[in-house]
Amino acid sequence: MVALSVRVRRDLLYLDFYFYLPNGKRTRAFEPMGKNTKKNQQIARSKDKAIQYHLKTDNFCYPDFFPHGSKNKYFKEDHGVPFSELWDQIISESSNRESSTITKQSAYKLHIGPHFGNTPIHEITEHDVLLFRKVLQAKELAPASINSFVGFFCTIMAKANKRGMTDRYVCEDIGLLKRPKSEILPLSFDELRHFLGTLKKWDPEFHDLIFFWSRTGLRPGELVAIMWDDLDTFNNVIQIKRTRSSITQKEGPPKTATSERNVDLRPEVLKVIKRQQGRVGLSCKYIWPFKNKQYSHKTLGRRFKHYLRLSGLTQKPAVHMRHTFATLHIASGENVTWVSKMLGHSNARVTFEKYNRFVPNLTRNDGSAFEKAFENAEKGNIEVTPSVSI
Repeated sequence: MVALSVRVRRDLLYLDFYFYLPNGKRTRAFEPMGKNTKKNQQIARSKDKAIQYHLKTDNFCYPDFFPHGSKNKYFKEDHGVPFSELWDQIISESSNRESSTITKQSAYKLHIGPHFGNTPIHEITEHDVLLFRKVLQAKELAPASINSFVGFFCTIMAKANKRGMTDRYVCEDIGLLKRPKSEILPLSFDELRHFLGTLKKWDPEFHDLIFFWSRTGLRPGELVAIMWDDLDTFNNVIQIKRTRSSITQKEGPPKTATSERNVDLRPEVLKVIKRQQGRVGLSCKYIWPFKNKQYSHKTLGRRFKHYLRLSGLTQKPAVHMRHTFATLHIASGENVTWVSKMLGHSNARVTFEKYNRFVPNLTRNDGSAFEKAFENAEKGNIEVTPSVSI
């Protein structure tokens, strides 16, 4: 096992021997001991004997004898890739919207990074994930936020498993926390009429904006981003081509593929737009500007709440005008498929499931509407056809 000797080459001393690396491979070491002097020869022979002894007793540790030796790279402990390194790599590779990237980076900075940043990928276990979720719950975060943050983390771990950095996907059995249904606070018919009446008195331009919003159901970002070029008076539609992010305050494509759509404009809505055209003219490219500039989410929300307060109505975020459009149109008997198309939902089932519980008995009354329709059909008065299609 040991072939050890002190050698001289070009007036320099070397220790020449073989030993085994941590991976079991036998390798040769040719370590310099300085110039060929009597003093260095004595040091080399002493070190030679010590190395020979440790090799025979299987206690040889190369870094102890040669702290700066060329073979030390084989003795460095492999701690693996830290989570922070893979996070940065995956984020740089992704083609997410800028607002989505900002949201993820914020979650990493506040929650994910402090918990997992320095942990080697291969050391993370399912127990660690569950513990992380417990920590988030202790911060009293909303279940939806916790699910999102754990989801961001698990996306990275799924990539790690796919790239062979882990033996298994540690989030495989991690379910979502139960979350309460989204709080939807639409205005009723009476509240909407009262609100519009107040606005007509105090701010006719904002009245027209709210009237338009209540008839189109746009998302706030879509509302503030529509331009005069998006208006198609020949087909009586407005084209939704972009949205303004509440995070980056920049414009980008709509939220989803189905969000890029044509929204129908009824004659009453076209009258409102014509009035707005008379106010704005060519001074601004946006249909609904604020002081000849594009509305920000913050300004729109602040003005909306101000006029709610002035009207004596319950305070709520401006996005509930979208919910008001959906609930009141479905309650009025509009086809759910049409409402879904106007909202930009992927399909009518999404719309129906989201808003059905808010629809009052204008469209149903615990089965009595069916009995009445069935009775009329039996008498031959009407032909029964579905009033709602999904």
